[in-house]
Amino acid sequence: MPSTACPAHPTYLSAADARLEDLQQLVNQRTDPHCCPHAAQIVDEVPIYDCASMRERLDASADFRQTLMSEWAWIWQQGPGLIVLKGALPEPEIIDAVTQRFEAIIARERSQQHGGDHFAKAGANDRIWNALEKLCLLDPGLFARYYSNDMIALASQAWLGPGYQITSQVNSVRPGGAAQTPHRDYHLGFCTAAQAERFPAHVHQLSPLLTLQGAVAHVDMPLESGPTLYLPHSQKYSHGYLVAQRTDFRDYFERQRVQLPLDKGDAVFFNPALLHAAGGNRSAGIQRMANLLQVSSAFGRAMESVDRPAMMRALYPQLLAQLRDGRLDDAALARVVAASAVAFAAWWVWGPEPRLAHAVVAAVAVLIIACPCALGLATPVSVMVGIGRGASAGVLVRSAQALETLERVDTVVLDKTGTLTEGRPVLDVVVAAPGFTEEEVLRDAASLEAASEHPLAAAVVAGAKARGTALRGATAVKAWPGLGVAGQVEGRDVALGSARFAAERGADVEALGPRAQELRREGRTVVFVVVQGRCAGLLAVADPVKATAVDAVRGLRAEGVRVVMATGDSRVTAEA
Repeated sequence: MPSTACPAHPTYLSAADARLEDLQQLVNQRTDPHCCPHAAQIVDEVPIYDCASMRERLDASADFRQTLMSEWAWIWQQGPGLIVLKGALPEPEIIDAVTQRFEAIIARERSQQHGGDHFAKAGANDRIWNALEKLCLLDPGLFARYYSNDMIALASQAWLGPGYQITSQVNSVRPGGAAQTPHRDYHLGFCTAAQAERFPAHVHQLSPLLTLQGAVAHVDMPLESGPTLYLPHSQKYSHGYLVAQRTDFRDYFERQRVQLPLDKGDAVFFNPALLHAAGGNRSAGIQRMANLLQVSSAFGRAMESVDRPAMMRALYPQLLAQLRDGRLDDAALARVVAASAVAFAAWWVWGPEPRLAHAVVAAVAVLIIACPCALGLATPVSVMVGIGRGASAGVLVRSAQALETLERVDTVVLDKTGTLTEGRPVLDVVVAAPGFTEEEVLRDAASLEAASEHPLAAAVVAGAKARGTALRGATAVKAWPGLGVAGQVEGRDVALGSARFAAERGADVEALGPRAQELRREGRTVVFVVVQGRCAGLLAVADPVKATAVDAVRGLRAEGVRVVMATGDSRVTAEA
């Protein structure tokens, strides 16, 4: 048979073959504005995006999301390799609060002689390793608000798709802090040139596709404070993992690198194969702090060990509370789960329909790839699928044992407010008794409720503010769960609660009884206001029934489950 020419087989890379001229040719490329049309500007070959403008366009068009993610992915792989997101985290109060938590962690670890930065001499800088887990366990509510950020999630999905995992370290560099030498990162970036040479050439291309790096500025970072130095387009250099120790490459980096100032709340995301280095802090008094993000693919391996079950135990009650009071919506919840849960929770809970099918495929595929004994993990997989199905229906399952116990349940007790109703009550009726005005009734009631976190209390306070009613200071406030609350407002005894609660305080509620019953029959919650032992009036709060509540209760009853509603309201309101 005639012989045929074979194509050249994949080869291994050698540090001896790394030529500076090849890197120069790539770095000399210009960033084409036509290839990143949604950037607000291009500075030193780096596309800069205005997140406020991006959010408006994302809200206006569902198709724009995929268009923008495709643009960013092209930049990271074939373009300059990095983007700057101006105003990525637009709420400075959240950033400042997280910064305070980070500073508390640094102080604690410094007292224990832990921490310290890996590229600076001992005591020069501070670094929090595994900052993701530490922030979550210290303040899970704040963690949820921080990592519900839309731009972190959008960038992560643009490069890695769903099911990604986040880890983070916090770097705090004091004035005088030295710069890093240029390098690449995940995963081959942690190898010496000799170690990296042992990996085939195609692995050098694969490694940066499994991770996205990012940084969130926690303070304003002018150039003198030393924001990170980058060499645009260098991620495309085939021998980039083999040249970190070469003097000629370091000198070239120093001549050609770019450095961009950042404002607090800005974020940078870049290909980990991009040659980069932290800058030296030449400022007189700026403590440069950034939260360094490493986002790993569902099919990769995060470089830090994170106790995610502990994180979820801490987060669970906060997620429920923030969902109830409206601080988190479904989309924001998805972003928090993606940042904190196991890699495939995003598939199981938030993936496209059919969610269960996608979840099983993703989970089984990765288990088989990662572990030859994956079939022996059938029980854990089935448990997680069950938890995932519950989560997709809005039910968060605390543990596998709870899921197993659920099969034997024959009675379900449902709280009315926030479970069967929307959980966002609104004050819509104020009735004053003779001798009092509506404004006085509302002022005293709202002043008393101002310190409470109960949804009904929040509705009373919000209603007062909406009507322009000025609140007064309340003291000696005490709550009786299910009954009411009492205290003093401007030295007067004030109480707010049920008819029984009001009567126990010597108030005659009979005169307002017919009006109260009328409001209850309309489904409103009625509370009486008592001032100095007299019934001053009543407030009525409406909380609409959820659109899905009726079908859910019918479905439970059809399965033979007894449904009980728990409420502090009167029977008339409950039955309405």
